[in-house]
Amino acid sequence: NIRNSDLINWFITYIQSPNKVLVKISGSNGLDGLLASLSNDEIYYGLIKASIAGMIKFYHIYFVGSDVNGMKKGKGSLYKSGVFSSFEAHGEIVITNGLEDATRDKIIEQIVKLARVNPEDIII
Repeated sequence: NIRNSDLINWFITYIQSPNKVLVKISGSNGLDGLLASLSNDEIYYGLIKASIAGMIKFYHIYFVGSDVNGMKKGKGSLYKSGVFSSFEAHGEIVITNGLEDATRDKIIEQIVKLARVNPEDIII
């Protein structure tokens, strides 16, 4: 359980079939580890733990790879609310242009807007 773990601070899942969501990978190596686990040929749904101004918060991650076809993108968007309803979060980080937009700076920028804090207040 990511909420009660000091060892796991993120995980990503994917849709195997319409009724089956599988965990691809989880880790304890923060945002850099999560970003290294993404690929442009898939859609991922995840959760990451962050320290925001000293408080622990969780954020959904919605990642769409740049090589994903239009039909799969549409289905992925439909599944998002169902997948995310399984775990509570303080906001949603959206990456829809693949690995090109999956950078630490761009994700920190989204968290700054969601949490209304300065970048230096974020440990992720």
